[in-house]
This record gives sequence, C-alpha cells and structure tokens, in this order.
Amino acid sequence: MRSVDLIAQAQLDRRAAVLRKSIQQTQVRPGWIHYMRHVLGIKLAKLAKRAGVSLSTTAQAERREAQGRVTLDTLKKMANAMECDFAYAFVPRKKVKDILKDRATEKAREIVLKADTHMALEDQKVSVALRERIERVASELIQKGDVW
Repeated sequence: MRSVDLIAQAQLDRRAAVLRKSIQQTQVRPGWIHYMRHVLGIKLAKLAKRAGVSLSTTAQAERREAQGRVTLDTLKKMANAMECDFAYAFVPRKKVKDILKDRATEKAREIVLKADTHMALEDQKVSVALRERIERVASELIQKGDVW
C-alpha cells in the first residue's frame, strides 16, 4: 500500500475514534430539526421563513427526518436557519486496517476455496494448510489494494 494511504488511514482512525465515543449521543427523537427547533423555541412558521421555504415544506422536513428520508440539502438549510452547523460523517466501526484485513481474508477465502474445488476436480491435492494459503492470498490482496 502506498504511504499516502497509510497516512490517510491513520488520520481517519484518529477522527473515527473521537466520533465513535459520541455517536450514541448524536441520535435524537424525533429528529434534529424538531429537537433544535424545540430547544431554541423557534415556531415552525418562523423556521420556515428563516430557511426560505414554505411552512408545509418545513413540516414535511421534520416528518421526513424522523422517517430517515430527509435530504442532506434540507438538513443543511434547516441547520443554517437555526444558526447551527450541520455535521455529516462516515464512522468506521473498527480501524481501517482491520476492515481491510477482514475484507481481504473474506475475498482470499473465496479465491482459495474456488481454486481447491478445481484442484479436487483434477484430482490434485494441495499440501499447504488452508488457513496459511488464505493468509498469503489476503496479504497479496492488501498489497495490491484489491480487497473489494
């Protein structure tokens, strides 16, 4: 893997560690638009006016957010109208190198088992242990950057 990728992975791992600690606190019911509007004491009509959209569009945005169907553009617009920043992130569930290793191992297992099937059909026996072959292929896949 290129050194640039390793640097980016290390940076992402540091950022993700911080985000993972707070991820449980980022979920609010019935959604951030309603929650912030309530906390700030902004009436629906006032929010609509500040966001430059209709009252029905604002009410619909609140409903859609609660359903998980709101657009990022709408969330940004509503956040801005309430003098808030909008944050959006993908937070890896584990370290990037572990994700890549797991994916490479999964792909390597598929490759090795497929090759074993062909070898068995040709009545050829492989003497190297399955686990060892999978680890070797996984390592090669990681080096090539071909884990997906």
